[in-house]
Amino acid sequence: MFSCAFDTPLPPAALPTLSVRLGLAACEALAARLYVGHRLCLKWPNDLQWGDAKLAGILMESAGFGRAGSRLVIGIGINLRGAARLGALLGRAVADWEATGWPVARDVLCASVADAWQEALREAQDEWQPGVGLPGLPARFAAFDALAGKPVNVLQDGVVQRQGLALGVAPDGQLRLRDEAGEFLVNVGDISVRTQPEATATPPAVAAHAHGPARAPDAAWPQPDPDSTPTPSAPGSTQAERP
Repeated sequence: MFSCAFDTPLPPAALPTLSVRLGLAACEALAARLYVGHRLCLKWPNDLQWGDAKLAGILMESAGFGRAGSRLVIGIGINLRGAARLGALLGRAVADWEATGWPVARDVLCASVADAWQEALREAQDEWQPGVGLPGLPARFAAFDALAGKPVNVLQDGVVQRQGLALGVAPDGQLRLRDEAGEFLVNVGDISVRTQPEATATPPAVAAHAHGPARAPDAAWPQPDPDSTPTPSAPGSTQAERP
């Protein structure tokens, strides 16, 4: 639908966290224009959903690093109408803004999200802590978390690598999951996460990238949805495939 470019002094290590934070900012901005009890929620890392149906997707890319920081290009695609036809073609639930029952002009939607991104970046610059992330991120994300308390599958190349119960996000934006062995973390850009009824593969051993500290991919956070237009994957990472 539209993209914005921002300069930030934050280091490359902060960019995966920003991907989650900026998805949350867009969700908060749109939710502010809806009625109490709306169904807008956020599927980690930054897909906007109306209930269980995808409403919008976000892609963040770095346009270069320098001594002064990074230049980020952030884009969002919102389904404005035609969800029923698109869902029939894709064979999965798709939502559009018309489903919200709240008429808002396109320019107002765009301005609301762009302003929220700018404010979120300002806040992140003040609150970012190396080795920690954004201390306030888990609580704010929890207000819109579409996966909270749900059993999910962790996939790589379409194969289930591990399963766990979603526990929210860590301050650095990683997804927290728990299985019989305890809690583990999932990195943005490494793998994909789906609620268990949607996956059909047989779980093998633990995924190579389903734990450990967050890292900063070199190009894009997150990787694209398999049903959307392909975009470049980050070198050295596995393309995410979210429903």
